[in-house]
Formats: sequence, structure tokens, C-alpha cells
Amino acid sequence: MSEPTWERRLVRGVLERILRVRARTLDDDALRRPALVVAPHFDDETLGCGGTILRKRALGVPVHVLFVTDGARSHARWTDAAALAARRSAEGRAAAAALGVGPDDVTCLDLPESRLDACGPEAVPRVVALLERVRPQQVFAPHRREPPDDHARTWSLVASALDRWPHPVQLYEYPIWLWDRWPWTDASPSARWAPRARLRDLRAALGLLRELGCRVDVDRVRAAKRVALEAHASQMARPDGVPEWPVLGDVRDGEWLEHLLGGSEYFMRARRVDARGSP
Repeated sequence: MSEPTWERRLVRGVLERILRVRARTLDDDALRRPALVVAPHFDDETLGCGGTILRKRALGVPVHVLFVTDGARSHARWTDAAALAARRSAEGRAAAAALGVGPDDVTCLDLPESRLDACGPEAVPRVVALLERVRPQQVFAPHRREPPDDHARTWSLVASALDRWPHPVQLYEYPIWLWDRWPWTDASPSARWAPRARLRDLRAALGLLRELGCRVDVDRVRAAKRVALEAHASQMARPDGVPEWPVLGDVRDGEWLEHLLGGSEYFMRARRVDARGSP
């Protein structure tokens, strides 16, 4: 892991302390509500919510995991797409099991990865039907401003489904790739020297800080969260003889992944959906 500059380390430390103090901690009472966790890809459920799932399951709370895409494209350059999709689906179920979620509480929509724009509207009734079956009181979905298209379109899919489901539910939005920005990681090295770039990134970090009003303390389940993430072996380990195979630990020399495996998981608490399905 590359050593951050003293300036970035200082700014990040200050923002992390403010974030930790400012965000309201979801205690056991808040966690004792059935939940649906929606993951755009196999591994997002663990990266964004793994500790929260573990804590809920330790309390005996029902959690259902919905995987949206089929996982066929993450390493399509190196392996057959159908085989990759089957492997990632199996990894997703193994990771869910490691988080305490049984096979009956895992659903895969198997929508084409990187092409959700072509099939999202047709998937909305399927998500509504799942909501009706699971009856969650909380839904965890990607942050609406997540940069990857699959993440943003997954948020739109969830929002559309909740708008059609006539029951109150609390939506929590989790960031994953929004953490891949200065000062959380060294994503913008130019910010070290260019005042405008540094100011732009700082504004983005402050915006995220204002949005993330809830946190779950996952320090005591960090090891179990890492074990669940290791179940996504195609994303965590290079096959023998394939040194160019990308893994999550490659992102910012591991700094981004270590941030996501920290002692807190943060969420934006969206406005509660009322009985008419309107925010």
C-alpha cells in the first residue's frame, strides 16, 4: 500500500473523526428489523453491508440478499462468460452463507452485467414481487451517486420498486466506489499539487460526509466480514499462471479495500417511504 502524503493523511483523519461523531449509530434496537440487501454485483453485499448483515443475523433478524447482475463480465477477457457467471453466483451464495444468510434467503435476478439500462424497467415487477414475499422493514441499496452504471441503475431499480410497493420501509444507501476519491484514497494524485483539484475533491468528500448520517459499528465482526469477502475468490485471488487477473486488492494498492473493511459501515438514510409508496 502506498503511503499517503502527510497532507492527505491529516485531511482524511479529520474527516473520518467528524464522520464518526456526526453519524448516528444504529444500535441493536435499530438493527432488529427484517432487511433486504440489494447488491449490483456479487461482492457488493459484503463490501457495503457485510458487517451490518452479520450483526443482524447475530440478533436472529431475517436478512434477504438480492444479487442483480449475472457476474459474467468482470473477467470476461480471461475466461468464458457463462462459466464466470456460474462461478460468481456460487461465490455469492457462499459469501451469503458466511454472513449467516441461508440459500432460501438469496435471490439472483441474473440481469446482464454492464447492460442494466436495457432491462431495468422489466425487472421492477420482479423486485416488487420479492418485496411482497420478504416484507422487509429496511432496504439497503447502493448510494444513488455511485459512479458505476450498474450501481446507479440498481438504485433506480430499487427506488422504482419501492415506489410501487404500498408498504412503509426505510431505505439505507451504502457507498462503495464513492470511497475511491481523495482524501479517502490516493485516487487523484494531482490533488497533491493542484489547488483546484484538491478543492474539488475536498468538496466531494464534504458532500459525502454530510450525506452519510448513519453508521453501524462492525469492529467486532471485521474478521468474519473478511472471511465472507474471501468467498468471492474470483475477485480476491489470482488464478495460478494468470498474473494479470485483476483483484479488489489492486485498487489503490489495497487502500480502498482496507477502508471498506474498517470498523464502521456508513449509510445515507433516505426519506421514509409512506404507505402510498411515495417518499
